[in-house]
Amino acid sequence: MTDNVRLTLHPERPGANGAEGAPHGALPSQEIVERAHRIIRVSDARGRTLGIKLPSLLDRLHTYEIVGAQNAQNDVYLGLVGTVLSVVELDGERLPFPATKRELEARVTLVGEEGAAAAGRVLSEHLGEPSAAEAKEAAKNVSGTPA
Repeated sequence: MTDNVRLTLHPERPGANGAEGAPHGALPSQEIVERAHRIIRVSDARGRTLGIKLPSLLDRLHTYEIVGAQNAQNDVYLGLVGTVLSVVELDGERLPFPATKRELEARVTLVGEEGAAAAGRVLSEHLGEPSAAEAKEAAKNVSGTPA
């Protein structure tokens, strides 16, 4: 038996879906998408300009394929790989996502210690999950949340 389903799409209205607190009328989902695509540029200790971006879900899936099952279970290894792969530009040149372990190792060598340190700072300060204090403060601003 097949049910008939009727779907009506409406353009988003400012303030719809809890967007009152979103800057410039952006919906929370739009903010998430913008945050995921945002590239932050920073200089490393060698004076290179790095473009840092959070890896997408698909990028993470490809990473697991490249590193293999054993390394995918090693949190320290994956943390380093994720930090290095967050560097998507080097001195204005786009870095392609590696397709093989050899290409991944070349990226690690290219980014180096200085680049990984700079990328790690950006990830924790600008692109990562909110700190516990930030999350608590944000929860205070939600209607109905006890202070």
